[in-house]
Amino acid sequence: MDQYYYVDANNQRQGPVYPTDFARLGVTGETLVWRNGMENWAKASTLPELATWIAAPEPPVPPQPEPPQQPGPTGAGTYGQPAGGVYGQPTGGDRQTYQPGGAVEPMPDNYLVWAILCTVICCLPFGIVSIVKSTQVEKLWLAGDKMGARKASEDAKKWAIISAVASGVWWIIYGIFVLVAVVAG
Repeated sequence: MDQYYYVDANNQRQGPVYPTDFARLGVTGETLVWRNGMENWAKASTLPELATWIAAPEPPVPPQPEPPQQPGPTGAGTYGQPAGGVYGQPTGGDRQTYQPGGAVEPMPDNYLVWAILCTVICCLPFGIVSIVKSTQVEKLWLAGDKMGARKASEDAKKWAIISAVASGVWWIIYGIFVLVAVVAG
């Protein structure tokens, strides 16, 4: 059996090697080969005696498709709406986004209940700010602005706390005023 020289992927001449080693060395039909007695280098596929020894080129690996996004569990819709949304339109399931690898990132809390309670029971101006911020959370999240949704959630919580504290301070001052008025006669 004749030995051959071949040109590797870096355009460097390699060999001499036996054709039995071609597959291991990555010699394909497109690889240039030469042996004693040949006038010029030739593609290995043009030499019939090498047909059984050349490696078939590996088929290209198709790109892996992304896993399909699966809807979250269904349940009651937002703020008393049915699970199908208004007039049966989808509401986005459980309002979670799916990350590569299957990790689920939940939507931040909007603190709307606390904002409403603080507005009705406590301090109206700060409670209104809290309601406005809490209604922005879901809109920003569904629009893909996760950072904005997190910020709106933090602001809604902050303004609900400010409203409750301001109300507490107000009631303490009012109680002191009433006490002083009763004592003064």
